[in-house]
Order: sequence, then C-alpha cells, then structure tokens
Amino acid sequence: MKSRIALAVAVTLGLLVGWSSAQNLVPPLSQATAPVVPPTQPPGQPAQPYAPPTASLLTLPTPPAGGFAIEQITLRNKAIVLVRINRTTGEALVSFSGAAWTKLAEKAAVPTGDFQVLLAQSVTDGAFETARFDRISGRTWVLSDLVWTELAVPQ
Repeated sequence: MKSRIALAVAVTLGLLVGWSSAQNLVPPLSQATAPVVPPTQPPGQPAQPYAPPTASLLTLPTPPAGGFAIEQITLRNKAIVLVRINRTTGEALVSFSGAAWTKLAEKAAVPTGDFQVLLAQSVTDGAFETARFDRISGRTWVLSDLVWTELAVPQ
C-alpha cells in the first residue's frame, strides 16, 4: 500500500515538474511575434480584432408577416404532401400528390396571428406529422385526421 501511494506521489510530482518546465518553453502572449489571425481571416490580410457574432447561429430568418406560405414533404412511398397556410388567419389547406386542395378543419376559433407550418415524416409508419405555430403568441396546434387540435401549455 505504501509503495502504491509513493508511486502515485512520484508520478504526480513528475507530471507537475514536467508541466511547469514545459510551460516555460512557451513564450507569453505579449512576446508573440505574429498577430493571431482567426480561422476565417483570408491569408495575407491584416489581422482584425475578433468580434463575437451578434445573433445566434441557430436563428432562422423571419419570413415577412402576412400573405401565404407553403410547405412540402415527400414521403417514403413517394407521395407529396403540400400544406398551404394563410400566415395571418392560420387557415390551412392540404393537397396529397397533386390532388385538389382540402381545407383543414378547426376544433375552435383561431385568433389572428403570424402562423408557420412545420411538416415532418413520422418515424414509425412513414406518414406525415404537421404542426402549426403562432409566432406571436406561441400557441401550437397539431393536425390529426385533418383537424387542428391546440396543444395545452402546462401552467
């Protein structure tokens, strides 16, 4: 047991001594001879001070309010689903593989907002999943049997 402790202490001291001597081989930043150039800086250009981005890289551009939007998804069976939405009223229509538009029903009245539709393919059966989101209020609806149902927000 004493030999294991002695070995651990010796290794630790050796690492610390080795680290401190290696640390002395690297000059301080103030003695660096060349300016640090960010990776996105083109070669040969003078170094510019780094400025962090002002917006998140995950922020999606906000589409203009009002008007209409259309979303499309191609399913595994090659069927194409189109959803057209009135961005102000939330009224939506669906078309399956180029068939006529079908109006999607509402369970309750929908107030005016700034709506967006999201489409995704179901992992389990290859069908499609649809959600409608009001970018102003945050209210969200899911589509089931061509009827919008609002999701309750926990209190």
